[in-house]
Amino acid sequence: MPLAGGCLNLANLTIWNKAATAKMCWDLEHKQDKLWIKWIHSYYIKGQDFNTYPVPQQACWMTRKIMSSRVVTTQLHSDHTSSKSLIRQGYLQLLGDYPRMEWKRLMFKNDARPKDKFMMWLHMHGVMRINDRLIRWGMEVNPECAFCQLQNESREHLFMLCYYTKALWNRVMQWSARTYTATYSWGQYVQWAVQNSKEKSQDATIFKLVFAEVVNAIWLERNARVFEKRRRHWEALAREVAFVSCVRASVGSRTKLQQLHF
Repeated sequence: MPLAGGCLNLANLTIWNKAATAKMCWDLEHKQDKLWIKWIHSYYIKGQDFNTYPVPQQACWMTRKIMSSRVVTTQLHSDHTSSKSLIRQGYLQLLGDYPRMEWKRLMFKNDARPKDKFMMWLHMHGVMRINDRLIRWGMEVNPECAFCQLQNESREHLFMLCYYTKALWNRVMQWSARTYTATYSWGQYVQWAVQNSKEKSQDATIFKLVFAEVVNAIWLERNARVFEKRRRHWEALAREVAFVSCVRASVGSRTKLQQLHF
């Protein structure tokens, strides 16, 4: 599914293979300039109507598969003036409509490290293994937040409401010349991220990078406290986020970040 659908832009190979086979079926019907097409026409079809000719059962499985794709080919509408390949056009048509995620811009042209973008993707889908989810699965874990030990750990508390993460967000946003808006619901949090990333500007590019780095930094620090009993002050995390952001940023964004004072 594409990034716009909240996925990782990995092709559905089952659908892609159907589109590729349908493209070969279209070639078989309309093209006569290839040896394998000439051979199939002269050996099997022999001038008969391609669309009504029964699939020859004595043919090899590849030929049968291609000719069986006539049903798929009739469902597709090819635009030969388009810059997209016929296979890609068919793939998108077979893929159909899919819901667009409002936070998709956070994934587009993000200079963050791949692992950080992946953690942000899990974060936006709400599938991180946070304590409240583990408890719902029937696992026996300490429900308290690893940072403050004052509230039970949930997605909203861990990334938005805990004093530790609030201080981290405020410090990093202050450094990157952005304003952190305190949010109290997941919807508000997502809207804040979307509003700051939807512009086609250098500031939006920097925000997407910093956002992904902060999310990953919070998650790694949480895991270090839970599993390794190691602790770091939020100021140390903020400095690390600033350093990684300067290193990972594109040339134009890096120049602007290096002008900022931590």
